[in-house]
Amino acid sequence: MEQENVLADLTVDAAASEELKSFAKWAKFLSIIGFILCGLFVIVGMFAGTIFSSIATINRSMYRDASVTSGLGFVMTFVYICIAVVYFFPTLYLFQSSVKLKTALESASQELFVMGLAKLKACFRFWGIITIIILSIYALFFLIAILTFSRL
Repeated sequence: MEQENVLADLTVDAAASEELKSFAKWAKFLSIIGFILCGLFVIVGMFAGTIFSSIATINRSMYRDASVTSGLGFVMTFVYICIAVVYFFPTLYLFQSSVKLKTALESASQELFVMGLAKLKACFRFWGIITIIILSIYALFFLIAILTFSRL
């Protein structure tokens, strides 16, 4: 309860406002770059299927079994599009945060300020969950590697 009283006394002075405006500009810039990267991932994903299919055609003339290469095109397309979809959401949250914070600082709207911080929290929460998932996968691979090599 005492913590709420201390935080209620916080104010956004001119220096804090300028820092938040700077943050909002950089967040918007990074989110626009993120959207561009999402689009590039989708484009590369679409072309990955074509590239691997072309490699499969070349491999058929050189090798007997080129089915692995032809199937890899679909897998790579799927992987790149999944990466684009996963990367899109934190980028969207960051963009929404920057827009809401900038608008809140210009109009002195407490509601928009809170909404902007909530979107920023959603962005960080998303990346935290992704980080936990990736670290868990690494730990699983590490455990499998230890168990595999301990049997040799």
